[in-house]
Amino acid sequence: MWRITKKNAFTLPEVLIGTIIFIFVALGTWMVYEMFIIWWHEQAPAAEAQQIARAALRGVIEGSEDSTAGTDRMGYTTYARRNGLTEATNTNFDFTAPIESANQISFALENPPDTSGTPRTYRVGVDAATGSNVVQYVDRNGTSHNLRGTLGITSLTFSEVADLSNPTSTDPMDGVIRVTATVTRPQSLGRAEVNVSYSEDVYLRGR
Repeated sequence: MWRITKKNAFTLPEVLIGTIIFIFVALGTWMVYEMFIIWWHEQAPAAEAQQIARAALRGVIEGSEDSTAGTDRMGYTTYARRNGLTEATNTNFDFTAPIESANQISFALENPPDTSGTPRTYRVGVDAATGSNVVQYVDRNGTSHNLRGTLGITSLTFSEVADLSNPTSTDPMDGVIRVTATVTRPQSLGRAEVNVSYSEDVYLRGR
């Protein structure tokens, strides 16, 4: 005689409930993934642009130790001077274009050693290896140096905040220039490009 036995199996309501739960989990996972992709495409270009702009301002204003810049003494300690605009004087400036639209600045450091000869220059040049814009420092020997971290910069401008041609000791704003670094980065997914612009004022040294 045949005996009918009951086998363990999912009922139709259990299958439907499991399917619905799976759909919700899959949709939630996809939404999180999509949000991460959108965030990455939006934030990565912005973070890169901010980093380049900050590096450009720091490199131009603070500069780096330069063997052609001479040395200073503090007590019994001698240290190498830096080539940033914070070490520049408010005289002997030679802009190759009107200062309000100049994309480079030529300057002399505080005396000594820049009493005569070729001025120093910060400008936007082209990197020979990549063909991208980069901030360049040209020393007194005419040798060009790419500033680290500035590859991909869009523009670097120098505007006159105070009168450099006729500085006076009575006007505290004389001898001040504004450095502006701008970086533009495209975005995917049809979104508008990222545009980052940072500015900082530099108070030049007097002679």
